[in-house]
Amino acid sequence: MNNIPLLDNKAFLRRFGQPNLSRNFIDYNQFELVRFEHVPQVLAHPLPLPFVRSTNHDFVFLTKGSITRNRGADLYTISEHQLFFIPAFQITRAVSMSKTMEGFYVNFTEDFLMEHTGKKAPLDGLPFWMAEAPPLWSLPANLTPVFSENLRKIETFLTGNHPQRASLTAWHLFAFFQEIKPFLTPNTSDTIGQQGGASVLANRFKTLLQRGFDPHKSLANYAQECNVSPNHLNKCVRHVFGKTCTELIDEYRLLEIRVLLLQREWSLSSIADQLGFSDLTHFGRFFKRKTGQTASAFRKKMGGNE
Repeated sequence: MNNIPLLDNKAFLRRFGQPNLSRNFIDYNQFELVRFEHVPQVLAHPLPLPFVRSTNHDFVFLTKGSITRNRGADLYTISEHQLFFIPAFQITRAVSMSKTMEGFYVNFTEDFLMEHTGKKAPLDGLPFWMAEAPPLWSLPANLTPVFSENLRKIETFLTGNHPQRASLTAWHLFAFFQEIKPFLTPNTSDTIGQQGGASVLANRFKTLLQRGFDPHKSLANYAQECNVSPNHLNKCVRHVFGKTCTELIDEYRLLEIRVLLLQREWSLSSIADQLGFSDLTHFGRFFKRKTGQTASAFRKKMGGNE
């Protein structure tokens, strides 16, 4: 099941952009950096873009202006001195961008970092890339020029002819993440960054949910994929997230519903059928119990149709 398209960089640009305008001399399916000043030249699709899932990680570093972007069904406004992180396989879309925006959009695969730095898990220990982390983080204004210069340095490798440009890009990106880590502040009061085996297992479970919700998968199926018993998986998830596996599964089922309700081509009955509900009544009761409103009311409020 894949209601929301799963795209790599090449597929994304074929659908929404003009890849021939890329100045990247490294495989842009593995790494891409675009200045927001150049986005109108590369992006050929009007905003807002449709919802997609990407096989790559990406982040926005804004130095001027503002952007609105979804992560899941939640809408965020990114302002100057802020970074916005979207781990691979999360549901996202760009909604709007101010005309005066400046900054960087960076898209990469973890395999790219692993191959060129030799690090087995290059994103480990970085709280902003964790599954439970909030997407929006703030940087002290006085450090924005410093870290902007780091990304400009990477840009010179992309557009130059240095024989080791891929390795230099990977190492500079790895260093960038390590250097910003002490200075970033999450725009939330949630606790993040738990360590230990329980956290690893709980985040693996959450990653499986993020890769594409399957209404036919049970807790036992997920436990089998994680090579543990359902009871042990549930215990670890509850310890890390304060919720049971079933509660998290319901959250992701609800996320899929909310995202599909924002897409006009999906009728309520189609959404109910695709997400494993026996009938429209069961679907309606689930949505109202979780949100306090009907699916039709949510769709009207968000500007969709019935």
